Amino acid sequence: MGAAASAPRQPLRSLSADGVRELVESLGPKFADLAKQLQENGYDGEVLADASDDDLDELFGELSVSKLQQKVLRNKLRKSLDERPVSSAIEDTLLTSISP
Repeated sequence: MGAAASAPRQPLRSLSADGVRELVESLGPKFADLAKQLQENGYDGEVLADASDDDLDELFGELSVSKLQQKVLRNKLRKSLDERPVSSAIEDTLLTSISP
């Protein structure tokens, strides 16, 4: 439970390399080495958010990521692309509720 509870709740694009490491580590202990490699190589959220499927295939190949781990990581990255800080979500809700 510990690592998942501390996972960043920010959009992927805004994460530093350290934030990406935390995000990947939140997937479980089998992702710890990959998380460290991503951080050491300076892959931040903006790089991963802008990466095409081909880019990710190349990256995962270079880092020897298994097909199953790739699937799990791609799903997590997709979900993280859509996350917004809580304050933005609340602001949008308030603006929508007061609009005529």
